[in-house]
Amino acid sequence: MQAIYAAAAFPERVDRVVAISAGLKAHPSAIALRFMQRRILMSDPNWIDGDYYGKTFPKVGMQNARALATVTYRSAPEWETRFTDRRNPTEPPNFCADFEIEHYLENQGNKFCTSFDPNSLLYISK
Repeated sequence: MQAIYAAAAFPERVDRVVAISAGLKAHPSAIALRFMQRRILMSDPNWIDGDYYGKTFPKVGMQNARALATVTYRSAPEWETRFTDRRNPTEPPNFCADFEIEHYLENQGNKFCTSFDPNSLLYISK
């Protein structure tokens, strides 16, 4: 979507655009979820209005924003084929990750937060 917008807004700077997997327009639910991802990231106290460079990285905000995004990438039937609704039987129930899917979401957040710039995520998601 960003590439299409850039081509339309700045035709003097763009000769051609190849948009792969871009929708005609964003669905309201997609807009809402991206809005929540941005809010989650910006609520991390280490984000500091985007001035975190050379300071503490807003890791928790990135992890949580990615976890929310990951949920939207698959349909409910896909999640059901990959994960069960059983807890880890060796641990008592707790507020941390004790379902397999919760561990998966944590892992996705951990991998993503070290490979992507938070401010870039904000601009791309808008």
